[in-house]
Amino acid sequence: MKKRFSPKTTKTQEYINKRALIDDKFISKAEERYRKRIAQVADKLSEAGCRVLLMAGPSASGKTTSAKKISLELESRGIETEVISVDDFFKDSSEYPVDEEGNIDFENVQNVDIELFNVKLEELVEKGRATIPKFDFKRGRRSEEIKEIELGESGVAIIEGIHALNPLLSESVNHDSILRVYVGLREEYLLLNDELLTTGIMRIVRRMIRDSKFRAYSAVNTFKLWESIKRGEERWIKVFMKEADMLLNTAFDYEPCVLKPIYYKVCEDSGFDDNLMEIYENFKDFRSLPLGLVPADSMLREFLGGLVL
Repeated sequence: MKKRFSPKTTKTQEYINKRALIDDKFISKAEERYRKRIAQVADKLSEAGCRVLLMAGPSASGKTTSAKKISLELESRGIETEVISVDDFFKDSSEYPVDEEGNIDFENVQNVDIELFNVKLEELVEKGRATIPKFDFKRGRRSEEIKEIELGESGVAIIEGIHALNPLLSESVNHDSILRVYVGLREEYLLLNDELLTTGIMRIVRRMIRDSKFRAYSAVNTFKLWESIKRGEERWIKVFMKEADMLLNTAFDYEPCVLKPIYYKVCEDSGFDDNLMEIYENFKDFRSLPLGLVPADSMLREFLGGLVL
């Protein structure tokens, strides 16, 4: 029987603002809590002797950087690792199904070459090595490039992606050889007006900031896609949270204070779009903290820029 996870916690805006004002270790304490969560995943992997770690979670939950953090933690303990993205097993984009509205269904598990993924997963578990494909996102199809993975006798493959916990992707192997981790934000904030700043709002703001910074994609366009993304998450990602052995919480209680001024600039660049400003209302009464206080190796830098691992 899979573990039942504790419900999300709620902190008040008043508490967050007080900490931001009087606690000069507010950020470092949150970063240390996250480091301990990463170490707990590494501990569990070592105890269970698993060859593969599967990590899944919704958009902007911090899967990619968390996978790299776990890799670094394991390597600091003398365990070889390879980080693999499920995205590299995507089929050509011309084969993607469409949703009920006739739009390409980017979250559909059938976009993944499930048969090939199972073959390579079995090779990693049984032999400790495999040849992994590479997906070319610019051309929307598999690249001619391949990657040779060699885990050795005790190495661990860390595989991350939105579909990593879908049972279809691990039919070929004994479940005891795999540790499954669901990545998500587990902290919400009760605002001064008694409204709730939800994890969903935190994630869309993370994604809008990242898309505008690194993907030349406007926040307005990201917002337009969000309802479709959420539907896909409910159908293809969150439903498999029950498959997880562990939950990795990627919330940082100081985050609203740092996001506030950055997201305001995103709103400004959008011409103060009404939908974006409605979201900003959730942040306007948080005390602002400058980006420079966020460590360069913080997971949040995946979205804010300046990440150094």
